[in-house]
Amino acid sequence: MFKKVKLTAKLLIPIILVSVIGIAALIFIAASRTMAVTSDKAHEIAEEMGYRYANKSETVFENALNTARVLGKSFESIKQQEGRELS
Repeated sequence: MFKKVKLTAKLLIPIILVSVIGIAALIFIAASRTMAVTSDKAHEIAEEMGYRYANKSETVFENALNTARVLGKSFESIKQQEGRELS
C-alpha cells in the first residue's frame, strides 16, 4: 500500500507529522509555563491584598479598642467621683 504513494507524499507525511508534534510540544510548554507564571502572580497579588486588608482591619480594631479604653476610663472616673460624693 505504501509503495503506490508518490514520492512527495512519502516525504511530506513524516515532515508534517514531525512538524505537528513539534508545534504541539511548543504549545504545551508555553501553556504550562504561562500557567505557572499566572499562578505565582495570583499568589503574590493575594498576599499583597491580604496584607493591605489586614492593615485596614487592624486600624479599625485599634480605633474601636481606643474608644473602649476611653469609655472605660471615663466610667472609672465617674465611679470614683460618685464614691467621693457618697463619703
